[in-house]
Amino acid sequence: MRRPLIHVGYIKTGSTWLQDAVFADPRSGLVLPGAAPRADLVAELVTCNPYAFDAASARALFDRRVLESNAGDRIPAWSEETLLGDPLVRRYDGRAVCDRIAAVFPEARILICIREQKAMAVSMYREHVKQGASHSFQMFIGAGDEARSFTPILRPDFLEYHHAISYYQAAFGTENVLVLPQE
Repeated sequence: MRRPLIHVGYIKTGSTWLQDAVFADPRSGLVLPGAAPRADLVAELVTCNPYAFDAASARALFDRRVLESNAGDRIPAWSEETLLGDPLVRRYDGRAVCDRIAAVFPEARILICIREQKAMAVSMYREHVKQGASHSFQMFIGAGDEARSFTPILRPDFLEYHHAISYYQAAFGTENVLVLPQE
């Protein structure tokens, strides 16, 4: 089986286009394994019980999905843009998810897509409003003088990409982590 490519996000960086136009196109040399690869990733790596997480069991499931997809020589591409976290639901568990990915796919190559931070914040706020929220932009990003126990919906440190990039590079090796800007 070929070394997998794991696209971990960020959200709002063109992930749907990557999934539909690149990863799902047989001419790309990649294959999205299984009928619901994003659901498999979320169930096994994100919403799993962290105390009962079983890397070998998760890997067995992912390997079955690759076999079911008749991947042949194509590279399995696992893609879920919220693996780095999802501020829109206040989920900031990217480091724990990275640890699970490394336990399941230690040989993986990682793709991280980034976007200019102001554009990212505005895009995420638009999505937040589209989902029915009525917070002001100021409340969404915070004013910087909040009480210590308050965190804005979009924490500023989520946009400090170097933290996640460095962590992935330490887990998988610098040569196995590709960072691409959306712009």
